[in-house]
Amino acid sequence: MDVCTPVEGVGAGGGDVEYQDGPERQACRAAALELFCRCLATVPRPDAVLNLRGAPTVQDEVVDTVLQRVVLLCHHELLCLGIHGDDGGPWRDAALRECAARRSRSVDLSLSILSSFVWQTAPWAPDVPQVEADATQAETCAALGRMRPLLASIVDMASRRGAASGPGGSRALAAASALRVLLAKAD
Repeated sequence: MDVCTPVEGVGAGGGDVEYQDGPERQACRAAALELFCRCLATVPRPDAVLNLRGAPTVQDEVVDTVLQRVVLLCHHELLCLGIHGDDGGPWRDAALRECAARRSRSVDLSLSILSSFVWQTAPWAPDVPQVEADATQAETCAALGRMRPLLASIVDMASRRGAASGPGGSRALAAASALRVLLAKAD
């Protein structure tokens, strides 16, 4: 089945169709995350890329920011990797291994975006008064909006994944460490 072939049923947005996740969609998400990573590397303020200038509404419904979608995607991909693993499951299925590689790439990019956001908006410095640091961290955490409760789960899954990956998991551990700063302010 083509990745963009509609499936009969009720869609996630209440519509009449639902789309299946597949290799093309996963590759497209990874490409979009790569673009956001590159943009974040060149802009002076991350809010220009992550759409943090307010919560626009469409037909009286709040629209998620790019940052919130990155949090949701990261959590989703980590959950999927936790369910299916990296090695193709008990059958050592090649398609599952390829899917896991795409999901792992999306997780790496998402964690990079999230940790970069935290470092740019709530940098840690020993000479900053604790009251000021707490306020900055609370503001940074507030930007996560309704995705804020997913932060603890992301840190936990990324930490376990990074520790299980040996030396190759250092990026996940570093990103989880940067995100951990916000856990005290998360719901």
